Amino acid sequence: MTVQSVVREVCSFIGVRPPQGSVFLSPYVDRTAWEFVQLANEIAQRIAYDTRDWTFLRELCTFTGDGVLTSRPLPANYQRMLLTAQVWKSSNTNAPVTFVSDPDEWLQKEMQNASISPMGEWTIFGGEMHFRPVLAAGETAKFYYMHSNPVKLSSGGYGSQFMNDADTFPISERLLKLAMIWQWKCNKGATYAEDLATYEDALAKVAGADKPSPIIVGHMPISSDANIAYWGPTPPGSTFVGPGL
Repeated sequence: MTVQSVVREVCSFIGVRPPQGSVFLSPYVDRTAWEFVQLANEIAQRIAYDTRDWTFLRELCTFTGDGVLTSRPLPANYQRMLLTAQVWKSSNTNAPVTFVSDPDEWLQKEMQNASISPMGEWTIFGGEMHFRPVLAAGETAKFYYMHSNPVKLSSGGYGSQFMNDADTFPISERLLKLAMIWQWKCNKGATYAEDLATYEDALAKVAGADKPSPIIVGHMPISSDANIAYWGPTPPGSTFVGPGL
């Protein structure tokens, strides 16, 4: 289903006459068509990045060290890290690199030449991922991220927004339609509670069909691999309990 088809179906549900001809040409003469174009782009971004880490939008990034550079530019299509993403170095596959979220903490350690975590440390600022210590020559750092192009363009490739009537939304056109219906009614001051509930039910079903996120207990995912659930050797006297046990 193309974005033009989605807009026409939304119109049939909300009782609005659909734009005549191209949705993307109509905005120049039709305010309603212009609103639909803006709404479709906003809803597509919202579904793509505000709900979950869709498998369709996940990409792997690999940085290779040279022993000199302390930072690497993030990919051009970088949107955000996965909610549970970690950075892993080839020199230590038992534990992820430590993330420093507070810029003041990062700066303080740098100014004080403070000791670094045994796993190394990383942070993001200025559109770059920074490492401490520097990645050694040939050493790699890998992580998964969400890319910024949820729309399949009819002209080829993917983009951040709809540009043409024939563009599509690979995650789910039905989700796009249901979200546009309730949001349109909300914007116009109409009753939308039932439509919102329908959208949320559909979102739960589509998300459930997508690869599920790991079950989190404390700060670690449940896994059949104790090396993932606990990065170091299992403490003496402890028992690992995995799924189904």
